[in-house]
Amino acid sequence: MRALGAFVFVSLILSSSLRGQETPRPEALPSPIPRIEKPMEVVVPAEWLEGDRLERRRLVDLESHRRPSPLEVDDWENSPPLNLGMLKGKVVVLFFWSTESDPSRAILPYLAEIYGRWKGKGVELVGICASAGAGRMKDTIGQYGIRFPVAADVEERTAAEYLVNGRPDFYVIDQEGFFYVVDAQNGAIESIIKKLLDDTK
Repeated sequence: MRALGAFVFVSLILSSSLRGQETPRPEALPSPIPRIEKPMEVVVPAEWLEGDRLERRRLVDLESHRRPSPLEVDDWENSPPLNLGMLKGKVVVLFFWSTESDPSRAILPYLAEIYGRWKGKGVELVGICASAGAGRMKDTIGQYGIRFPVAADVEERTAAEYLVNGRPDFYVIDQEGFFYVVDAQNGAIESIIKKLLDDTK
């Protein structure tokens, strides 16, 4: 009986001392650090770029970030609706144009030739037509025999995101889905396509 009393006394002391201690908690696992894509800086020949250094200052953020914004377009012609994610793995040439722009219409035969040469070789050409005059888009591309995908900009949202300041304007996206040339010279498109395709051989 005396031994039992001693056991109870010791148990009470231990229980009391343990209640004053905080139960250790297992250390929380560190949160995974998200991988931030930071592509290498791209240096391209100056003759591929539209405008001088001062004129291109507005494009600095686009060139440094290099991930294009989604296209906000509708009324697709020559294709079901596309998005840039669907085109990853291809060289994508975005052609900003207007049915009301003489230079835009004048360059359409040249683009039809480029599309004929590079279609099926890992290249996609996508025309983004200005909202103003988009009602004539279908008739215009039919007149010039355009077979590449064309869509109408929604309230100029895509042009605003890409900082388009004239038409025609060209933006080239590489096979990884990053801008390669922002606001490219009209006559440099085929050279840029060849360079990107050669780099993946």
